[in-house]
Amino acid sequence: MINLLGKVFSPVKSDINGNVDKIRKAYQLQPDAYRHLNDLIIIEAPKKMSSVSLEALLWLKRGLEFMFVFLNDIVEDKETPPSENISAFCCNAYEKTLKPYHGWIVQSLFQLCSKACPYRKNLLKAIALQQDGMEDVIIEEAKIYLRLLKQDLDVLNKLYAHYDLDDKRIV
Repeated sequence: MINLLGKVFSPVKSDINGNVDKIRKAYQLQPDAYRHLNDLIIIEAPKKMSSVSLEALLWLKRGLEFMFVFLNDIVEDKETPPSENISAFCCNAYEKTLKPYHGWIVQSLFQLCSKACPYRKNLLKAIALQQDGMEDVIIEEAKIYLRLLKQDLDVLNKLYAHYDLDDKRIV
């Protein structure tokens, strides 16, 4: 999905991939123990020590929360016709999810990147693999995806809250 936002979001993609790699490495060390992401939290959290994989999962969770808010804003856009400039949706998602954990340099960089968001019709067409006339189908599929993503995020958020792992430090 980040690829579809344009090359200016390459650092975001790189950061997400880095977090996935850290989680994958933890899994590869103990594949029987870490069968699910939840297992990673349940096993690592009680150790009360810094965990690269727990921090990576926290940032991955935040990135997924960003994508959830961003896509949900696009899906729930009630304007007639819907807003073509989705930069505001990108900024809203950032404000609600990632901004509290970023210092002013990253915040400023993100503000610049958000202005490079593709237009709504171009993003939806890219999601539809360049097929025309698929906007309504993509929106309906996105609603299903968002419902399932919310369920996963709710589980992760409950686990992070239960183990008091939601680090509020600014980077």
